[in-house]
Amino acid sequence: HIDILMETGIINTILAILYDHENVTDDLICLTLWTLSNLAGDQSVKVKERLLSSSICDALGRMLLSNKRQSDAITREFGSVLINLSMNPPKVHVEKVLPLLQLLAFILSKNITSKDFIDSVTFSLHYLVSGYCQDGLADYFQQLGLIDLIVGRLNDQYMPVVVNCLRILGCLLGGDDELTQKVIDAGILSHLERFLQERKPKIKMLCLWLLANIGAGNVQQIGLVLRQPLYDLIKRAALVEETQIAKEAIICLANSAHRSSFEQKNFLLTDGIIEVIFQNIEAHDNDTTLCVLRALHDLLTHGEELEGMVNPVAARLEQLGYHLKLERLQASHNDDIYQSAYDIISDFFTVESQ
Repeated sequence: HIDILMETGIINTILAILYDHENVTDDLICLTLWTLSNLAGDQSVKVKERLLSSSICDALGRMLLSNKRQSDAITREFGSVLINLSMNPPKVHVEKVLPLLQLLAFILSKNITSKDFIDSVTFSLHYLVSGYCQDGLADYFQQLGLIDLIVGRLNDQYMPVVVNCLRILGCLLGGDDELTQKVIDAGILSHLERFLQERKPKIKMLCLWLLANIGAGNVQQIGLVLRQPLYDLIKRAALVEETQIAKEAIICLANSAHRSSFEQKNFLLTDGIIEVIFQNIEAHDNDTTLCVLRALHDLLTHGEELEGMVNPVAARLEQLGYHLKLERLQASHNDDIYQSAYDIISDFFTVESQ
């Protein structure tokens, strides 16, 4: 039915009304936006591409510039259009969504006070970046200044907007080291430090996810994660927070240990990293366990490079009785966990210690 409707020239009708918004009633604008939202919500790639390839985003931007069109009803329908245009578009070529991304960047650059509207805008950006981050959309984020705009929105008092922005930045931080550095340079770390000192579990989990992505970066970026007071906040979360928050903190520390430098590994070992990430290994989910085992293998390899006849990392594990935990992990039904635990035992522990 949508395909048939599209052939009636409805896009041109919508454009005509939006471009002439100053001369039509609020009710007609709302109805037009409602119709556009329903069209945008269609799952057809063909419909989505036709909408994005038209001048819809330009018409919406021009309407937004008009102070006459700021009623709550219009703003609500406008936000719905943005969300539906952004949802489920992965099969649409990334260049097709550029006009929408430009519109969203334009909106964020304006001093718009409607918290629900900004929630819709940042929600839309999250949909886009989670679908296209590996397909070049991140480059457009940089070109349009969106990284700075999104980091700036972390000062927002409306928590749904902050959550959306953290999710967007987490997706960007999951890219390459260069993109990670762009987010760091925008000032993300001071916000993460501030959020970790507050008592909002959902925000803490997101912050630790972001830090885990930074900890998977290069040595310089890992150094920022290990810098005080941020490092102590992460370590504290791993030791005393509830399970889900602790898991994110442990992944963050394990990622940092995995790619850290010789000196950084020495610091982590001296500070008791093994006890922090490994003490509750049997309670972790599979992904967290594998992350910890990967870090442990690297730390044990590092121990082989230290002076002395005995690997001090392996000795510490035995002293703590953690080699027995490794043996039990070999009974895991997960093949990757079994193999990782087996490799650690066979590479670093003698037959007698087993």
